[in-house]
Order: sequence, then structure tokens, then C-alpha cells
Amino acid sequence: MPSGQASGGLAVARSLLLAWLVLSAVHPGRTLTTAAQPPPPPTQHNLTVGIILSNRTLMEQVVYPRLQELNQEAFAARRPKVLISLIHDLPDRPTRSANPIEAVLSVCERFVQNGVGALLLSNENQDLMTAVSISYTLGFYHIPLLSVDERDNIFSDKSIHRTFLRTVPGYAEQAELMAQLVQHYGWNKVAVVAANDINGRQFLNTLWPAIDRANIVVEPYFKYSPGNALNIQFALHRLTMSPTRVVLVYASQQDAIVLCDLITARNLTSGFVWVFNDLLLSAPFTRPMPTGLIATKLRHEDDLAAHLSDALLVIKRGYQSLVRSLSDGGGGGHHPVHPTPTQCGGQETYWASGAAYLREMKRFKENPAETGDVAFNEDSGDRINSEYVVMNVQGSTVREIGVWDREGYRATSQTVVWPGGQSAKPQGIVVSKHLRIVTAVTEPFVNKVPALRPGECTHLLAGLDIPQDAQVVPCDLPPHLSRNATEHYCCYGYCIDLLVKLTGKLNITYDLHLVADGKFGTRNLVTENGGGDQWDGSIGEIISKRADMIVAALTIDNERAQVIDFSNPFKHQGLSIVVKKKQPNSSLASFIQPFQYQLWILIALSVHVVALILYLLDRFSPFGRFKIKQHQGNEEEDALNLSSAMWFAWGVLLNSGIGEGTPRSFSARVLGVVWAGFAMIIVA
Repeated sequence: MPSGQASGGLAVARSLLLAWLVLSAVHPGRTLTTAAQPPPPPTQHNLTVGIILSNRTLMEQVVYPRLQELNQEAFAARRPKVLISLIHDLPDRPTRSANPIEAVLSVCERFVQNGVGALLLSNENQDLMTAVSISYTLGFYHIPLLSVDERDNIFSDKSIHRTFLRTVPGYAEQAELMAQLVQHYGWNKVAVVAANDINGRQFLNTLWPAIDRANIVVEPYFKYSPGNALNIQFALHRLTMSPTRVVLVYASQQDAIVLCDLITARNLTSGFVWVFNDLLLSAPFTRPMPTGLIATKLRHEDDLAAHLSDALLVIKRGYQSLVRSLSDGGGGGHHPVHPTPTQCGGQETYWASGAAYLREMKRFKENPAETGDVAFNEDSGDRINSEYVVMNVQGSTVREIGVWDREGYRATSQTVVWPGGQSAKPQGIVVSKHLRIVTAVTEPFVNKVPALRPGECTHLLAGLDIPQDAQVVPCDLPPHLSRNATEHYCCYGYCIDLLVKLTGKLNITYDLHLVADGKFGTRNLVTENGGGDQWDGSIGEIISKRADMIVAALTIDNERAQVIDFSNPFKHQGLSIVVKKKQPNSSLASFIQPFQYQLWILIALSVHVVALILYLLDRFSPFGRFKIKQHQGNEEEDALNLSSAMWFAWGVLLNSGIGEGTPRSFSARVLGVVWAGFAMIIVA
């Protein structure tokens, strides 16, 4: 079914959760025990198969005749006799409901209770939740589910859809085809635009290793939000800023329509190559598709009758292989197939032979079947060895131009119409500009050796003492002063390697030459012709437009930065002055080294001045004229004398305890606090 009709990961998770809750309710106290061993089976084995198909015409003209043919085929020695009976689900039953509860209950009632051993599903472009609910429910019972048209990559997750397999491949497989298509036409760089959903992410996961094997560079790639036209428009805007013109696209039907409208509106045709996934050709376009688009298409995808026929063959051959493998079991004993569950509750809650039956179905191979080579990936259950055709939009028609199968890609038509109606194959990139680049010799960044022949340097690799992967580029030295002729050299080194990488990444072509005067560039004062400044060297060539770019070990400074633009530096190199470290001389006066002598003298003088002022303030205050009697005892406190003031000043400075002789007047105490603050600053 088209991925554009998927409801999204949140809806899928909600459906799985509801399905699990319903199954848990149907199976209270569920224990995974199997049924008792049945009696030895008869020589004829019966298998009941459920089928969900709303097309009655296909049922009458394809399914029933094919079933009758398989039931009447001649007995073969290595193929046990198996008769298949069908239980057909009517189109109006709730099995097709997107409501997971209704779908789970309907599957239990319609199929599980009738003992089906396999279910054949044709979703026929219904809601994705229908197939998700049915697949999860049958996985709960270990009953194989074989789909003939469900291609969503969500079913490749075997942790959830454990018994799901399909006769069609997932959408992600065509990434292999796109990588080989790009390789066939000789492009080495592509851009990728993919939807940011489960199908788009799986497409990218498949594309990356295929691209690596083909030695193709992806630059750039964009993931957009499905259904968001503004997001798609922004991705295309960024794409136009890239030189890459080969674009691989994975998009849903509706998003493919939006992309085609934007391609036409923005005239992203001439020079571009657009390769779309197969949903493009089935999208409901109301306007013609742009001429020159390339799209993949799964062969036999629309042949539902052929897929139903092959699916019935897979179901029968798988069951025959199961019976034969159990009959040929180890120990020489006979191991019959366990009976299928016939109720939605009780002990027999899963089919004990279901996993073995699924394994035999995955091992099925038929070459050729009605839809080509039929084989399955034994891990994911997806169809492998599918055959695709590559289609080209040529005006009002779409024509086949190539085929891809397990042998690889091969062109079937040499007539390809490219975007814009061009007949010549696009280059795949846009060459933005041809640059004249100047360099200067500075080993090891730029080295030069004489060239034996002008413009040829590859032959020098064997004769030079340099790494074999180093880049060697022709670089001529123009005439200058006494040098009358151009000299031919070959340059190599770090800057040359950087140049080759840079020009390859930016799709720039260039001519490299050495600076004529051999200088990097300095500003010179000119007094003639009105005076002014004149630059020489490589910077002078940039200013005089004899060169477009400098690639050299050029030092960045403010003077040069005023006239040219520098890139980010590739090497940082600073200048330092180194001197011998002097050993300090130790002496008895080393303790005074923190301060100069003048400061020590001023501190000592300050102590005595503060002590004198404290004495005077305390002496001439009312507190200093009389002795004060203590509150307890008969002792009297003496007034602050000069020695006590001196002791107080030194004690505060040296941060020692002061037991006696502190100021008593208010003014003296204020001065004491100021002095204490000064002492704290000095000590700190």
C-alpha cells in the first residue's frame, strides 16, 4: 500500500497496544503450553487457509481454480499429499476495520476458531492499521500471515510481526537499484531527499552501504517531514545551493506530487537528474509530470492474480516441506504436525508447529514462478530477487529504459529523455568557476621540482622522496625582470593536498602558478606618480587581479587583512622569547622582599603616628581624666597611656591578641576600627 496513506508511528504503536490488551483479556492467565500429542496423521494432510480478499472476481477466476489445480496435482514421492480448504472473509466484515479491537476479535472469531494454519492477505490499499492489527494477532498465535501487496517497511520488524512474510519486497529494496543506476551512468556524487518516516529511514539505511560499494559520494542529503509542503520547499531550496545535480528521492504519492510541482515551478530541470521511487508512477497526478524524470517500478506489482497464485503455491509447498521434515525427523520416529488452535482462550493459545511451518515457507524457492523468481529473506520474510523496471517520463508517455534484477542493472533502451527535454546525459554537477591560483614555495607546505614536460607531473611520483598518495600539480613560474621565459615546475606539499581536496569538494577548476617575484606580499610606499601604497608578491597579484586566490603558508596580520580576505588558519604558530631563569639570592633580609624599603618605613611610621593619636584622643576625653571603677570588685581601670596605645597599634597590625590597654573614648575607638581595617588590607 502507498506509504502516504500510513497513519504514522504513533497510530501504529497505539494499535499494537490495544491489540495486546484485547489478546490479554481474551487469554486470562495465559500459559504457553501446547496441545497434547495427536494421533499419527493419515497419509492425506488437510490444511485450512484463511484469505482476506474483497475482489470476488479474483476469488472466482484465480483463487478457486488455482486451489483446485494444487489439490489435484499428481502425488510425488517427496511431496506429501496436502489438501487445502479456504475460509474466505467477506468484504464487509470487521476484519478490515482500522479499529484494532474489532480487527483482533474478528480474526479470532473468523479464522482462529476455525483452525486456520495460514492466512493470505490482500490489503488492497486499505488503512495500514488493518494489516498491523491482523499481523500482530496472528503472530500471537504463531500462525503465518502471507501478504501479496503490503510493502510498508514496518513489517520487516520481526520483534512485532513475527509470522509475517510477503510476496512483494519492502519499499527500501529499490535503494540498491538507484545506487547501481547512478553507477551505470558514471555519476560519482548524488544528493538524497527522503521522507522522515519509517519507510524513508529504512530506505536511507539500505542506500548508504549500496552507495559505499559503488564509491559514490552523497552530498548533500535532506530528510523532510511527510506531508509538510513548506519543509519540502525548504529542502529543495537548500538543494539548489549545492553543485550536485543528481537527486535520489524517496517520497509518498502525495509528497511526490508536491515535489514535481516545485520542480516545475522552480525550473529545476535542465542539468538535473531526478530519480524517484516507484510510488511516483502510481500517484494521482492532475497535471503532467515533468519531462525527463526517472522512476523505478516493481515488475508484476499490479498483477494481483499472479501474486495470489504464487502465494497459494508457497502455502502448499511450505506445508508439504513441514510434513516431510517432521516425518524425516531424527531418531527414525514420526513427528506429526500439531493441531492448529481452535479457540481464542484456554490452554492451546498458540500453534506449536507454526514456527516450523513459517521457517519452511521462508525456505521456498521457485524459478520461475508467475511473478518471477520467488524467494524470501529468512530473517525478515521479505521477497528477494525481485525484478524492477526503470521508467523514463518522455512527454505524455512513460517508457522503459532499463531492468534490474539479481544480476544487476542493464539498460534496455539507449533513448533517454533527460529533464528539460535534453538528449545529452547531464554531467551531474555544476562547475561554478575556473580560478587562477598563485602560490609561493615554503617547505614543507609548498615544494617545487622542475617538470620534464610542461603540464605533466604524475611521472615524477616514482622519482621523488614523497608519499605515493601526495598530490603533484603543474605550477609555472611567469617571467620576471631578468627571467624572460616561463619556467615549468611541479608543486607538491601540504598546501597542494589541501588545494586538490578543496577544489574537488567545491567543483572548481583552476590553473596554479608560482608568484613571479617569489614574495608573499608586503606594502611598499611609492613616492612616484602621486605616491601611495603598492603591494608586491602574491598579495599584489590578488589586488591587481592577476590571480583569484592564494594557496600558501601566508601569515595573517592586520595589514594584510585590510586588503584581502583570509580563510580560517590551518596552522597556529606563535613567537616566544626564552631567557635563562635567574636563581634568587637568599639573605637575612629576604623576609622584607614582599615590600620595598620605603613601604616598610611608612608602615612603621604609621604605627607610631596612630598610637600617638589614640593616646591623645583618649587622654583629653572625659574618660581619660578619671579612673573608672569596675562593676565588680574594688579595682579601678587605668587610663590609656602612651605605651598601651603603642602596644594596641602593633597588636592590631600583627593580628595578635590585645589583653589590656584599649581605647575608652568614642573617637579613639573609631580610629582603632579604621586602623584595624588598614591592617587587614596590609596583611592580605
